[in-house]
Amino acid sequence: MSKELSLPSWASRKESESTKVTIVVDVNSAAAYPAMLSELEVTDVDQYWLEVAYQCIKLDVQAALAGTVFDPRTVGKPAEIHFSNAPEFALVKHPEGRGTAAATQGREAREVYKKLRGSMPF
Repeated sequence: MSKELSLPSWASRKESESTKVTIVVDVNSAAAYPAMLSELEVTDVDQYWLEVAYQCIKLDVQAALAGTVFDPRTVGKPAEIHFSNAPEFALVKHPEGRGTAAATQGREAREVYKKLRGSMPF
């Protein structure tokens, strides 16, 4: 028996006609970024922290899907996560800081997520 889908308040399920994905999740960027940055206790937003927040938001969605009928690991189809346009969180509008590569290629965002949530969703 699978658990019920419970997405974060800033995310919603979108109907998809595609048979290639398990689910489409729409993320309200204008709500998700401030919520995540606040949870991360970031006060000086730069490209590094925006990328960390982006990765953490995606991981929260993946955690919500885990164990449900939409779990890509058991269904064998990927989930799509769509972020709404929120110009105030565009990378180009913020200083580079440590940059996006440190957050993703250095896998620092994953370490931040583990500290925040205690584990990875997969």
